[in-house]
Amino acid sequence: MIVVCADHGELFGEHDLYGHEFNVYDPLINVPLLIKHPELDADRREDQVELLDLYHTVLDHCGADAADATQPLDPTRSLLSDRYREFENGPDHPERVAVDPEYAFVEYYRPVVELKQLENKAAAAGIELDEDSRFYSRMRAARRPDGKYVRNERISDECYALDADPAETENLVGSGEQLVETVETTLSTFEDRVGGEWKDRDGDGDALEDMGEDAKNRLEDLGYID
Repeated sequence: MIVVCADHGELFGEHDLYGHEFNVYDPLINVPLLIKHPELDADRREDQVELLDLYHTVLDHCGADAADATQPLDPTRSLLSDRYREFENGPDHPERVAVDPEYAFVEYYRPVVELKQLENKAAAAGIELDEDSRFYSRMRAARRPDGKYVRNERISDECYALDADPAETENLVGSGEQLVETVETTLSTFEDRVGGEWKDRDGDGDALEDMGEDAKNRLEDLGYID
């Protein structure tokens, strides 16, 4: 089996943003994924696939047991299984979250290193960052092929009709469009099942100070810190 994928995309000015932080727009989350396997016909699929599914696909391919007993092989997550995304028939284990197979979900947390870098550059330029902005906002999104709803912690929510507006330029929240209610309801259901409250995480602000020199050197080589 050969797998080629990306962990994230990149923005080059779309939405006045650069890089891969502070958003969950499609250029960031709709990433390439190519799989070559004897059991898969050559084809381009239009259904939703999450990078989480690769974990179960590899387990399935290898016929291996999971090292973590709380994350056993789930056939409804394996791209090699004829039960892929038949979530209602999935195994009953603590991590199982039965959801509509049409949807995929994204969660985004404030990036410690990149945010610190932004704060330092803003301070050097005499700019004060608004803490009630996307730079400090955590985000969750429910996405289906024709639409996406984004729940933002510190800024207004967003919803886009991806079929008619693939560049995500028209926020439909408040428009009365049925898409908004449908996708937001699905996201709310997902949040209810996994715990949707925003939880504070202690110690994030000290992450760089507590980081070892080897890790700091690696980040410096990648251009994340000076």
